[in-house]
Amino acid sequence: MNQTINLPGFVSSIDIEPDEFMLPLHEVVVNAIQSIEDVADPKNCTISINVIRGEQQSFKEEGFDTPYKPIKGFEVTDNGIGFTQKRFNAFNEVYTDINRKKGCKGVGRYTVLACFG
Repeated sequence: MNQTINLPGFVSSIDIEPDEFMLPLHEVVVNAIQSIEDVADPKNCTISINVIRGEQQSFKEEGFDTPYKPIKGFEVTDNGIGFTQKRFNAFNEVYTDINRKKGCKGVGRYTVLACFG
């Protein structure tokens, strides 16, 4: 049985609440950890997180003025197993079960699209 999914519609149906703002980063880091778990000798593997910030702005509320740079996104890199053909196929499959034994549901990567487009 071969089915298709309206991916933009699926992504737009993901409702991220304001208090879940770190969920996309969490999902990407979990994917990086799983990529490292699949390396034969993971002791020298690393995960790096780069926070991408926008232009500095001022926040004024009740006379309080604090400059800040809003977070625009993240770059997460790892030197794990990478996109093997099996992993790439799973990446392209909504609700993939490649990591179901690890408690994954196969849709976490779509939270990133829901938050950051």
